[in-house]
Amino acid sequence: MKKSFLILTTAALAAFSTSCTKEISITDQKPDFNDAETTNDLDVPDGFTWKTVNEVEVMITPSSSGVMEIRDAEQNVYQKAFVRAGETFTTVISVPLALNSVELYFNGKSESISSSASKHTSQL
Repeated sequence: MKKSFLILTTAALAAFSTSCTKEISITDQKPDFNDAETTNDLDVPDGFTWKTVNEVEVMITPSSSGVMEIRDAEQNVYQKAFVRAGETFTTVISVPLALNSVELYFNGKSESISSSASKHTSQL
């Protein structure tokens, strides 16, 4: 009985080990889309920029003092500051170009700041 079990186990292992081979075909190889070795070798259209963020200068001259925040739609804070009535507060924020805009919040009001703008002036 032990002898037949040993023979059967050996035969099963031999069958499993030879049946699990992977065929290599041309479709398994990744295609080579570009022979570029550096970014200088890439075929990039004229006017293309590699920028992923835009610097936006934000200026606010509030009529009352309070806390000003600049946030995106997911409530990530880009700038938070206490601003004084009648004084101009200026800051530069980096806005990802993947976003269309961020929001400036002050004293219960808000306004949109375009991510493609270079300057935004607010009188909130």
